[in-house]
Amino acid sequence: MTFDWWLILMALSLALGAAFVISGFGFASAWKQLIVEGKTLGVRLQLILLGLMSLVLYPLLDTNNIFSIEIQAFVRPLSLSVMIGGLLFGFGMQLAASCTSGSLGNAGRGHGNGWLTLLMMIMGATFAAYHFEWWQMQFSWLPVSLVVDWGWRFALGGILLMLGLLYLCLLWFEQQKHGRIIPIKLRSMTFGGVPVIALLLVLLTLHQGHPWGVTVPFANIGIQIMNALGVEQWEFWRFSAEYADLIATPLWREPMTMTLIGFILGAAVANKVLYRLSHDVVIKPPLKGRKNYLLAVIGGLLMGYAGIIGFGCNIGAFVSGFTTASMHSMLWLIFAFMGSWMGIKTRERVMKTS
Repeated sequence: MTFDWWLILMALSLALGAAFVISGFGFASAWKQLIVEGKTLGVRLQLILLGLMSLVLYPLLDTNNIFSIEIQAFVRPLSLSVMIGGLLFGFGMQLAASCTSGSLGNAGRGHGNGWLTLLMMIMGATFAAYHFEWWQMQFSWLPVSLVVDWGWRFALGGILLMLGLLYLCLLWFEQQKHGRIIPIKLRSMTFGGVPVIALLLVLLTLHQGHPWGVTVPFANIGIQIMNALGVEQWEFWRFSAEYADLIATPLWREPMTMTLIGFILGAAVANKVLYRLSHDVVIKPPLKGRKNYLLAVIGGLLMGYAGIIGFGCNIGAFVSGFTTASMHSMLWLIFAFMGSWMGIKTRERVMKTS
């Protein structure tokens, strides 16, 4: 890997962190608004993101694509671990009031709860790596790739049709709930961030040869720390030479870890810019207090653990899995929404107690 390759990687990572913070794009708050308030704007923007990325990536997943570009899709088994992973991740995400990308953005903003959540994610992911082989022995079905089974044209057509129907269902739901629909303002930074984030994620996928994954580096960081402390009884994904090489690579030379660092730095720069424009934009405040910190600890541990056993988080399992045609992403999403509902109710009860 050349210096130019690393320079491009860091530039994309910095831009991605900045785009998330400036646009306010996220998952935890959007899902909460849908579940609690019946407001669908945030989730509708996520559907647009998925559609834009799928339009570009599905044709490239075909081994005979005209550009001769090889992409390693995030196609994973339909398994018990995906179900439990999705459920635990959704629960933990709402307890901590931020997902993985949100926690990275909060860390870049300098929020203590963001750094605390990330630290707990590393611990949870490391613990899950220790248990990963046990989860692999539980029942599962073979991985299903829509592009492999249907061909990219039928797969893309089916996915875009499904996204369109979901979009219409969300519009109907919000209309029934409130008598009106919050429109998407095409000139807003919120909407403008969607195509920018989609473009950056596609470019990152093409540059690395695989989609963006967030939780695997957490386990890698934890394992390397444990190894440095003399604890080396790890059998983490021993069936895969790719992950064996990952653990053997120093963190400062490992692309996925450096992407996280670039994202945080990009979020930090964007946050400084937003403060200078604070009369025009809403600055996200940090969550403080013992209850918020306690929930960040529990939620971070659950998200880190779930992200490994469930083959990703809302980025890796949901966005990256969905836009590279893996059916496990849809199974993960169903259970993550169930977990989110449970997490929202639990957080409300905790915050109300004296």
